[in-house]
Amino acid sequence: MVSEWTPRMRALGASCAIALTAAMMTPALASDVDAPEIWFEDIEAEARFGSRDLRVFTSAIWKAATTGRDLDRAALPDAIADDADQRIVFVSASDGENAATVGMGSGDGLADATRDALASLRDRSDADVRWLIVDIVEDVTPSSEVDSVDLRDGRIPLMGAAFSRETALAFLPGEITGRGLQNENGEFEIFNAFTFLLDRPDEARRLQGAMQTGESPGLRFTTRSYFTDGQEIVSLFRGHRLFDALDTELLLETATAAGDYLARSVGPRGQFVYNYLPDQDINDQDYNIVRHAGTTYSIYQLYTVTRNPELLEAGERAVGYLLDRIVPAPNAEGDELCAVEGGEIKLGGAALACVALAEYTEATGDKRHFETLQRCARWIVSTQLENGEFAPHKMTFPEGTPMPFNSEYYPGEALLALTRLYAIDKDERWLDAAEAGAKWLINVRDGDKSIGRLAHDHWLLYALNELYRERQNPLYMEHLKRITTAIVGRQNLTPEVRDWYGSYYNPPRSTPTACRAEGLGAAYALMRDFGDDEDALLKKQALDALENSVMFSLQMQYRPENAMFFKDPNRAIGGFSGSFTDSSIRIDFVQHNLSALIQLRDILLMEEESRRESLPPN
Repeated sequence: MVSEWTPRMRALGASCAIALTAAMMTPALASDVDAPEIWFEDIEAEARFGSRDLRVFTSAIWKAATTGRDLDRAALPDAIADDADQRIVFVSASDGENAATVGMGSGDGLADATRDALASLRDRSDADVRWLIVDIVEDVTPSSEVDSVDLRDGRIPLMGAAFSRETALAFLPGEITGRGLQNENGEFEIFNAFTFLLDRPDEARRLQGAMQTGESPGLRFTTRSYFTDGQEIVSLFRGHRLFDALDTELLLETATAAGDYLARSVGPRGQFVYNYLPDQDINDQDYNIVRHAGTTYSIYQLYTVTRNPELLEAGERAVGYLLDRIVPAPNAEGDELCAVEGGEIKLGGAALACVALAEYTEATGDKRHFETLQRCARWIVSTQLENGEFAPHKMTFPEGTPMPFNSEYYPGEALLALTRLYAIDKDERWLDAAEAGAKWLINVRDGDKSIGRLAHDHWLLYALNELYRERQNPLYMEHLKRITTAIVGRQNLTPEVRDWYGSYYNPPRSTPTACRAEGLGAAYALMRDFGDDEDALLKKQALDALENSVMFSLQMQYRPENAMFFKDPNRAIGGFSGSFTDSSIRIDFVQHNLSALIQLRDILLMEEESRRESLPPN
């Protein structure tokens, strides 16, 4: 038993571990809480109420929660006021600074159950209400019938967990994911729940009693949910909002929120919080200089749009950290520079350092790092073989010994670095090297591959878009279209679960989808500007796939409704989680989604401008 919850103890620290151990050794005390008359096994009627009625219902609950008054039954729609079926309702509220408090209630009908939930909420907290979620329990399933693999992969909705009636204990899906009550397989973990309840002694004693008798959550349940902040009311699907349309205003809003997250994540020395675990409110201490450089690039992409001084300041610190890791290259014949981390040199590190410094130069007009940018590019070129291949992709530092590692993305990053530098200094040697690298990738690496076997290389699509604009070799356009066809053909358009639509892989993750969206944006831009009539269908497919990708990934951006169960909800807002079952926020998750948002917004703005220009004059 101890081995199962020791990792959680380590995450919480020694003091929590001691408290947990002591509690486990203490006999459970009888609870003075009466067993509820209505419990989850009694729920038979689904919440078959119209969306409009439930929005009015949510508004009435908001008014009661924020004023301290009783729920106004006269303000409820008739279908809800007259409901007499046995119901369980949760009302969760947060002041915006702390984790949500949850009130659970039951009764004959929604109105009575909600009054009970509001009373429970008030007993637990008197904090101001800024965000509120209403959850109406719908489907209840014995835990033995829940497929744990499907739960982990997200094929079935994230589910709440209820213990026996005598314990009066149940946890919402949002509590399980937001408070870290699940294990690494996405399953409810009773020891994590016990740790969470240590500051709620009566509930902890009840759960302790269940643990000592070997009881586990015998029922799993789903809910119908609505969120409100007093301004908008949003229907939630599996704890997040769905997106079925995009516009430039929404894209700017979500991109700005992502940029704000990154700006908050840059420390005084310029190092990002690399991987934040919001369900535990801890930072993962790992790091990756390639991702640091890519994330810095995305900050300056957004700064070009918003001119936010806080972004500029954060970007300056991030650039400073990057420059501290750029050193003279080993075995160099000249003054080449490379990026070093942990005793290793990576081609991708130097390449994305160039991309970030080029974006910095373009966004700010400041050329003080331009020499560093050129010296990094010279090192990239020095690694290129006569046939155009970049090798090696990784070597030791300071020895310069090649290491047995190859990345399918590093060559595309190198091409992008060279084309971005050429855009600034117009030195043809950068394009010469980029052309040689592109031809090797197209003719050798990818030469005998079918479309279905091509890497979905977004960095190469970025580079081919820019390279073709300078040297219009049909080879580049044709390969860009082949990769685009490969990406479009693998998108989930008939998914097992509604919110998987527009994604990639099974189960899907946010970042692979965002990376493909970036590549699709670059491909669409090139086909729009240089394509012919034969490209019209693929161009439309690329734009549709790009929009579908972004609508999928936006479901994993943290907003109040899917962050309010975290200990520090504001810290997570704007970040992107890894997936529906991975709540962590790593910097590259945010980077790629941010870049995709900016790409799509630029495309839609240009499309709007083209439509305006095509209108007849008044």
